[in-house]
Amino acid sequence: MSKIITAMLAILCMSGEALAQTSEADLSRRAAAIKPTPAELKWQKIPWLLDLAEGQRLSKAEGRPIFLWASGDAPLGRC
Repeated sequence: MSKIITAMLAILCMSGEALAQTSEADLSRRAAAIKPTPAELKWQKIPWLLDLAEGQRLSKAEGRPIFLWASGDAPLGRC
């Protein structure tokens, strides 16, 4: 068991050194690679409704389907 802990500590130390040697330009390049594009953020512009009755009324008036997301917990509550 102590060999596993020693190995894990060695890996953590090595990864910390690698992070310290990472330049700001390299971090910016990596951040740009994972940053969502405007097309991927379109969902944020949807006028989400929290009231089911209001959603049903609006759906019927506009002739659109309803997307219903139901959960027993907060979406990120257990992370």
